Amino acid sequence: VSEAFHAALGRPTLRTREWWVVAYHALFMRRTAAGADTAMTPDEYCQQKAAQSGSSFYYSFLFLPPPQRRAITALYAFCREVDDVVDEVSDAGVARTKLAWWRQEIARAFDGSAQHPVTQALTPVVREYALPLAHFETVIDGMAMDLEQVRYVDFAALELYCHRVAGVVGLMAAEIVGYTDPATRGYARDLGDARHSAVHLLEAVLTEGEHSLRAGLAGEVGLRGAGDVMS
Repeated sequence: VSEAFHAALGRPTLRTREWWVVAYHALFMRRTAAGADTAMTPDEYCQQKAAQSGSSFYYSFLFLPPPQRRAITALYAFCREVDDVVDEVSDAGVARTKLAWWRQEIARAFDGSAQHPVTQALTPVVREYALPLAHFETVIDGMAMDLEQVRYVDFAALELYCHRVAGVVGLMAAEIVGYTDPATRGYARDLGDARHSAVHLLEAVLTEGEHSLRAGLAGEVGLRGAGDVMS
């Protein structure tokens, strides 16, 4: 009925599953607003963190079965928390201290003594999906790199950064979503690396100009003239 109604009005139609996702999100946001002063469960905290990010990732999570949806949302909330430390804390020393705290806190998720709602939500996840502590520590290592430099002059350094902040996240996401072909893990890692590399290069063009990027790429591949690259 709803599809026929919107078709009659000339509006885009949504399949039943898409309507369910939209309704689920609306009900959650209404509940969050109505109960803003009440204590949330760890899973609710993670969902609010993901929803407030404004990322399209959040909506893709809603199509997953509930157990996987909770797990991937908790993982995403962790990434948002440590990323926000670097983005929102202007004092580098304070940011390093906060990242050090998160390094200790994620370890507590593995021994059952987590204090933060995100790591409390992750505690059953890391056990169920066998997510390595080293992967979470690698993500924090990548965030710490943002405190040292924001520009990379060669692909080797950029690749390391992208692997830390995105590639290992892809590996963990693959374990949560599931796969049958072992090669999927490599695809997930490479997709995370490549996506973040593309974003970083685009930001370089927008902030430093195309000429600067060409010069950096030329130096990487050993060309004398920067005009030979990206032409």
